[in-house]
Amino acid sequence: MAYSYADEHRLAAPDLAKVGEVIGQLVNDLG
Repeated sequence: MAYSYADEHRLAAPDLAKVGEVIGQLVNDLG
């Protein structure tokens, strides 16, 4: 899984494209 705890805590200045990608991954994982 590309998204990790470390990645979450690096988002000091949120990259909306990355956030959208992460949300998409979570949606896919939840099916």
